[in-house]
Amino acid sequence: MDSARDARDRRVEDAAAAVFVTKLDRAEALAAVDAADRAMAGSVRGPLADEGLTHSQVAELLDLDAAEVRRLAKLEDQPSPAGAAGAVEAGASKKEGTAGPAGTARVAAAADEQVARS
Repeated sequence: MDSARDARDRRVEDAAAAVFVTKLDRAEALAAVDAADRAMAGSVRGPLADEGLTHSQVAELLDLDAAEVRRLAKLEDQPSPAGAAGAVEAGASKKEGTAGPAGTARVAAAADEQVARS
């Protein structure tokens, strides 16, 4: 009975580690999208606007929807979300067994084991 429970616990830990790794990957991807949006916004509000192009003209030039150009034009005024990866990590730390450095090490070790098995 104990060996079956140990095996189940191991499968649960492996699945949880996979989710934590994927959540961090997702947070990094979202941060990259945010950075790209902000870079595009800088061009929409800066050089393109300085040349007197309207949002409609920018949309046509860049093959974007006019609503997307308007969103980008407003984006630079909004603060960038701080540390998406840190927010995911903080949320993960609230789960039992993952709080603090020891929990982070357990999650990382489980993720490494899962990658090694792949």
